[in-house]
Amino acid sequence: MKNFRLALMESIIGLEIVLTRYLTEYLRVYKGFSKKRIEDFISRELTLSLRLAGLLDLTLPQTDLQVIDFDKVRLAVTWRNRVTHRTGHLPQGIPESIIIGNILEVLKLTHILGNRAQQISASSEIKA
Repeated sequence: MKNFRLALMESIIGLEIVLTRYLTEYLRVYKGFSKKRIEDFISRELTLSLRLAGLLDLTLPQTDLQVIDFDKVRLAVTWRNRVTHRTGHLPQGIPESIIIGNILEVLKLTHILGNRAQQISASSEIKA
């Protein structure tokens, strides 16, 4: 349907949900954080941009980091912030192929994080 605005919004919402799940599992299993400490750490003040800028570099394996173009993901987040907080619209003049490519990169990262969250959770159940 070529509703790129909706596709962008949905992809970023999915990323936020899965990223929170991934970080929660990572902090619970690998760092031993309590539920309260995790909630305090992953608060609204720790924005999506901040999470993407640093936390993934500290937690994801290098093999995962190498397959994601974080510049595309960050640009997609910037567009979402513009849509949500300023204009309600995507920036004009961006070719469809660029918009689609950036959204696909967000979806790729979401998929990787979802898999990692499941692996961490499964490994903790095996140990228990």
